[in-house]
Amino acid sequence: HNHADMERTVNFYRHFPWHFLRQTIKHGYYLPKVRKAFKFCFVRHPLKYYESYYKFAMQLGWPEGENPMGKMPGKNNWHPNSPLFVPKPKSFNHFVESVIKKHPGYVSELYSSYTSSNVDFVGKNEKLADDLIEVLKIMNISFDENIVKNHEKENVSKLPSKPIKWDEDLKKEVL
Repeated sequence: HNHADMERTVNFYRHFPWHFLRQTIKHGYYLPKVRKAFKFCFVRHPLKYYESYYKFAMQLGWPEGENPMGKMPGKNNWHPNSPLFVPKPKSFNHFVESVIKKHPGYVSELYSSYTSSNVDFVGKNEKLADDLIEVLKIMNISFDENIVKNHEKENVSKLPSKPIKWDEDLKKEVL
């Protein structure tokens, strides 16, 4: 699955038994390979996570309905961000209030699904290049450090154009 967390990856056979069986027959997958593999993920500061998602949704124009990506989650299109699917808010702070009212602790819960004890390395988005370099070195993969360090940021939202201003009480509540 595009957004599979560690539980869905390591225990794929439980979540998608028929698909797992087909893939096992077709490609010879077996669980010990997945369990022994070096596993890593990257997380972003929770405040920045909310800011980034808000900017992303605003850039899409926040289509009618709750899901900025157009489809409501369901059995076949589960999405880890579904708690963020709220009606178009009046402001950034209104967006965060709507999310934490609907699903308090959302970002912590989301991260816990990726940073379980099965993960060997948790990198931070705020120091992405340095942490990626560390991962590549751990994995003994040859690469050019300068290319990693000097790569331009991608998928950076341009909206809203002015910086997001957090309500201080809301910021404390989220933290």
